[in-house]
Amino acid sequence: MDRNLKIFITVMLILSVISQFLPFKRDAVSLINVITNLAAFMGLSYACIYSRKVYPHLYLTLLLLSAAQFFSFLGDFTWFILESILSLNPFPSVADLFYLLYYPIFAAGIFTIPIKRYSDLRSIIDLLIILVASASAAWVFLLEPTVFAGGDFTEVLVSTLYVLDDLLIVFMIMDLIINKLGHLRSRTLHVFLASIIILLAADISFTYQNLTGIYAGGTPQDLLWAFSYILLLIAVNEFFKEDWSKPLYVEKKVTAVTYTPYIFIILFYLLTAYSVIKGGAEKSTVLLVSLGFIIVLFILRQHLSMKENMALLNDVENERRRAENYLEVAGSLIMVLDEKTRVKLINRRGLEILECDAGEVAGKNWFMTFVPPEDRGWREKLYTEKISSGSKGYHLTGEILTCKATGKPSHGTLYSSGRMVNSGAA
Repeated sequence: MDRNLKIFITVMLILSVISQFLPFKRDAVSLINVITNLAAFMGLSYACIYSRKVYPHLYLTLLLLSAAQFFSFLGDFTWFILESILSLNPFPSVADLFYLLYYPIFAAGIFTIPIKRYSDLRSIIDLLIILVASASAAWVFLLEPTVFAGGDFTEVLVSTLYVLDDLLIVFMIMDLIINKLGHLRSRTLHVFLASIIILLAADISFTYQNLTGIYAGGTPQDLLWAFSYILLLIAVNEFFKEDWSKPLYVEKKVTAVTYTPYIFIILFYLLTAYSVIKGGAEKSTVLLVSLGFIIVLFILRQHLSMKENMALLNDVENERRRAENYLEVAGSLIMVLDEKTRVKLINRRGLEILECDAGEVAGKNWFMTFVPPEDRGWREKLYTEKISSGSKGYHLTGEILTCKATGKPSHGTLYSSGRMVNSGAA
């Protein structure tokens, strides 16, 4: 991490701790949010300018993210001016207009991240599970109380739009994780995701506390926004360390990504149970219906997974049969040795060359049984050294012993445990 960035983060963290002991901590925390937000905007802007020359395929994404962060900064700055300097109620105000512009532009930035998509039917079902769980929980715990609580129309509208914008970001983030990020190794994107998750947690916590009347300004909950901006700065710092012209893709999806829908299912079940216990089944109708729909989607998802696993098993079985057929039709001696150079498998031609039955060969040590005594030491040593060096196989020429104790000149290739030993007798 850059030295100047380390100093900035350290100072901000120290000020965050000190702010909690100040009599004007609400104003202090608001100012910390403004400073860290401005730093995040400047970092993204610099990355945007840099990408235009070096990574032009990332320019649109970083331009949108920078523009969104600018509106977020304007929102924090306006909120600070209204609340801390002019002593006015900043909600609702022009600050909310800037905040509301931030979310759709930021979502567009996430959507345009140029990473290969790996969408399939199971991915679509995963996103549906997450969408139903998130939207249902948001409706029951945030939107419904806000819409039907009455009050000023503008306040209700702005509060509703905040929740909808958060749902939009959640959906974009889940699409990124499930359809793109699962096959890409990138520290930048991992830190970026962490910053957005903390931001969403801060938004949801603020909305719920404000709705229930327990919100108090300047608490650690308000510092979550500053922490998300700091993580965004760290992500920008990591951006300059990665080679975005050659992103590192992996064939197998990251395990954590595969289990993402399970996390949402568990959380949704806990919220449903809480709602039923606190409010009764009648007040939890939406959650119960949604839970049933999620169960149906989950069953469908598992069915697709089982079909995929069965297809993989069939492929493995077909490959095994092809290998066995090859062993039988090959015109030279082919053997499979284990890690102790014992014969595990031999084809029909091999038995003919060795003048043996299958039972006379299986489990026998290749060097001790079928190599002349005067050659065993050096041939086994050469084989061991070759395999130990990482080579896939070892080509040999020399004499072999048959089961009738007669010698035959041979040539072939020896492979390590589980691999084939291909040896043709002259």
